[in-house]
Amino acid sequence: MDKNIYWYEADYLGGHTMYSKEYSCKFSLYPDKVVTIHSADTFNLQIPYAAIKEVKKVRKSHPRLYRIFLLGWLGGLFGWWTVKEDCLCIVYNDGVQNQSPIFRIVGLEKAHKRLTEYVVQARQRNAGELIHMRRTDVKKA
Repeated sequence: MDKNIYWYEADYLGGHTMYSKEYSCKFSLYPDKVVTIHSADTFNLQIPYAAIKEVKKVRKSHPRLYRIFLLGWLGGLFGWWTVKEDCLCIVYNDGVQNQSPIFRIVGLEKAHKRLTEYVVQARQRNAGELIHMRRTDVKKA
């Protein structure tokens, strides 16, 4: 196995039009190919780095059942039922429309940093290819 492939335990929380259900999954980062997310269910998502427009951390809040029981109606009144967690959002275009899947990842800081580095490297490679194509077009003319 390649040492530059990184795996993270994650939960898919939504944001993609084809997958409305939440899934537990593995979040995989390949340095030169794609981001692959998969689980035992029918959830398999591959995102080319070139298609990624933005990688950002978002804060999701959701209620916890034990907090509802412990804090009662007073907790609901003051918003103490909800827990706020940082998650990773990947904004990309799948060829049809923009998608924004959101993931709760174990090791979010490392995953965010590596994913951002890979996206920057892919953009630099694409920019280099475009410059090379322009130079060859100029030489032919």
